[in-house]
Amino acid sequence: MIDRTIRKKVERAFYNYNALKLVHDDLLMDTASIGLTSNYDKLPGVVNCGNSKENQFIRYLSKTEAGKWADVVDKTLEKFKDTGKDTLIKMKYFKFDSEVKICGKLYINRYACYDWLNDIITYAAFIALQFDLLKVV
Repeated sequence: MIDRTIRKKVERAFYNYNALKLVHDDLLMDTASIGLTSNYDKLPGVVNCGNSKENQFIRYLSKTEAGKWADVVDKTLEKFKDTGKDTLIKMKYFKFDSEVKICGKLYINRYACYDWLNDIITYAAFIALQFDLLKVV
């Protein structure tokens, strides 16, 4: 069972996904614009120059908290792709639709909606644990 504080942290990541992704991508692009990440594989113009300071900085950027939370949401969306739960995530957390609208579009009752949300939050919490974003006491 997931307690309230963990649930709130995970849901906050889903609600703020666009902002988290934007912050992380802006940081990467700012770094790329000053020429420090020419060998980062997610950016255009991939060149492997073997600069150790650059590699250290890239590892640091990959470990930022905003980037990790964005990855948690990405991995959760990937896990539940084409199951209906991905639509639930998008409608609830990205479009901020009401439960009635969500249940009507997905043809499920409210109990199933909450059951699906519980599955989504539980999976995302386990991914967040793997990224050391949550602590288990």
